[in-house]
Amino acid sequence: MDNVLLVHADARDPARVLNEARELLDESKPVCIVATALLHLWRNDENPAGVLHEYMRAFPAGYLVFSHCCWDKVEPAKLARLRAIYQRYFMPIYPRTAAEIAVMLDGLDVQEPGLVEASQWRSNDRRIDVGDAYFLAAVAKFGQYVVTSARDAA
Repeated sequence: MDNVLLVHADARDPARVLNEARELLDESKPVCIVATALLHLWRNDENPAGVLHEYMRAFPAGYLVFSHCCWDKVEPAKLARLRAIYQRYFMPIYPRTAAEIAVMLDGLDVQEPGLVEASQWRSNDRRIDVGDAYFLAAVAKFGQYVVTSARDAA
């Protein structure tokens, strides 16, 4: 596969990740950045929002696919169990409130239906009750997105 590359690097180091992937990236074209189930693994002092925005600044435009663990609706006992599961695999987890997560998307053009429970994002039936929501999800445009085809205009 000529257009696939595995970069073995810490995602918190955008300069290194982007440098290693440079041969496949056309920085003049829009990209899709997938940051799902990632930023809640980083402490606040690791600046997850800043790192995310650094990736986006490397490109003129694109989309962000995003999810983050949220503790707003989670009972403390369930949150403790969730933390224990992650810790078992040496991955501490840092859930944030919906308000803290929303700040990470500041300055982006968040697409409908907005920042919502992951199970409800573009669900055919939003009435489905999945119980406590641990993850919020969103898709957002960033940069100077230019319509280049009829498909982009939809």
